[in-house]
Amino acid sequence: MLNIDLEYKRGILFLRLNGTLNNKTSCILKDAIEKLVNKVGIKYLLINFEKLYKIDNNGINTIINSYNKYIKGNGKLMICGYHGNIKVDIENSKLIDCALKTQNELNAFNLINI
Repeated sequence: MLNIDLEYKRGILFLRLNGTLNNKTSCILKDAIEKLVNKVGIKYLLINFEKLYKIDNNGINTIINSYNKYIKGNGKLMICGYHGNIKVDIENSKLIDCALKTQNELNAFNLINI
């Protein structure tokens, strides 16, 4: 099960993931990002993994593919809140190469100078 809490604040779309992001649930994230991009456009995206307790390669690839398709070149992808097993999975993936790391959501505003 995956729940997504969305908040748009000062130019950044915050996605707070809760649950499991895997091959069964990654379509939920993909659809949410796609709908938002088509509706309002996204330049800056922060994904908070604080309440995510499991992620697999399909979940990570969904984030990377969404970044490459909708954000890269025009904006920035930021990530925060990853810990434990999630931290190992993320830091050993290509996601760490395309996303800016921030300690928390408030620091995201400093990364993009808003």
